Amino acid sequence: MDLTAGEVCTCLFHMNTELQNLRTWLHGNKLTLNATKATSMIIGTNRILYESDSRELIQTHFQISGEAIEQKTSVKYLGVPTIT
Repeated sequence: MDLTAGEVCTCLFHMNTELQNLRTWLHGNKLTLNATKATSMIIGTNRILYESDSRELIQTHFQISGEAIEQKTSVKYLGVPTIT
């Protein structure tokens, strides 16, 4: 999802809606998403990530089936460290 600084406020709503759509699709195909193993990371410029309007989003967790998805500032993806 690509957002500008002014659109960051709506991101949480849209992401949780898409996660619910994903959960519905997975359930329909007899699959599950383990929210305890899932992580999220918001990537952006310092200007967008640290503006006062964005702080609320950055401190908020995305959810699937009512379970919070852990937010991280760095992850290891296929053995390659990724840092925001």
